[in-house]
Amino acid sequence: MNKITILAAFILFSITLSAQKIKYYNVWITTDSGIYTGYLYSADKQSLQLIDNLEHDVTNLTSIAPADILKIKIRKKGRVGKSILIGGGAGIVTGAVVGAVLGSGGEIISQSGATIGTAVLFGVIGAAVGTGVGLHKKKLNIEGNTKVYEGHLPLLRNFSVNK
Repeated sequence: MNKITILAAFILFSITLSAQKIKYYNVWITTDSGIYTGYLYSADKQSLQLIDNLEHDVTNLTSIAPADILKIKIRKKGRVGKSILIGGGAGIVTGAVVGAVLGSGGEIISQSGATIGTAVLFGVIGAAVGTGVGLHKKKLNIEGNTKVYEGHLPLLRNFSVNK
């Protein structure tokens, strides 16, 4: 019972700490003149603003007018690494359970060998799936249409650092 209390306190503490962090979103803005990359700082009807560092250096903002925006791609910073870890971890646990249940324990491979082998195999598969999930970007097609851009403003403001 004591271990469960400690685990629950740890989980609640972790959730509280993660709720206080600033979430950064990588953005790729496609315009006629090229592709702008950075972190989404703010979005309003007049412009979309990017910062190129995490120190909130607002002296070096890149502002892009909605009429110039063709496409916006958004992904949360660090999402790929977390997805790989979650997928790999889930694969290892699943593989270990499957290996322990279905392991032959015969002459060719031992029970522990089967468990380790399936854990590694499922871990690699899980990490590959996690990579695919983590690489996904939210795509918004604006095509220079300010009405379409304004329709996406609530979402863009939600992703911006300066809300």
